[in-house]
Amino acid sequence: MVEVSQLTPDLPSDLHYRDRMPNDGSGVLRLGQLINGARQDKRWTQKDLAEESGASLETIKRYENGKIKDPDSELVRSIIKALGISVLEIPIALGHVTREELDLPPAPARTFTPTVEEAIAILEDPDMSDEAKHGALQYLRYLRANNPGTGKPGASTGQPRAS
Repeated sequence: MVEVSQLTPDLPSDLHYRDRMPNDGSGVLRLGQLINGARQDKRWTQKDLAEESGASLETIKRYENGKIKDPDSELVRSIIKALGISVLEIPIALGHVTREELDLPPAPARTFTPTVEEAIAILEDPDMSDEAKHGALQYLRYLRANNPGTGKPGASTGQPRAS
């Protein structure tokens, strides 16, 4: 395991950052993507994650959208713990260290179901117009917003909702 002191910018080492780390918000965006991807892999809604982590729904939304300037370390830990992710992924997502610096193997490639692979192939098809791709995405967003087939209590089963 790498000692934290080996990563500080004022110590000569092959493991420290020679330049200042970017402060452009990209780390917070990567953290949001990590949270969002893990939540979706668990097939949880943002509300499910809020309940499991003790964070508010609004906080989960802000984190996933990268709208947090200075992430609260205890809150991030509780969200990551609820998702079953190693806390070592936090500084990696924020861009403070690399997986290599922590002696971790490369991140596993994300695998998709055949249906998702087909959707990706359709959206990457160069013969499909951008307008058609946009329409397909709008339809998928509509389906996601109505939660068909998530298996979650209270989710739509494709049947019309009672008013």
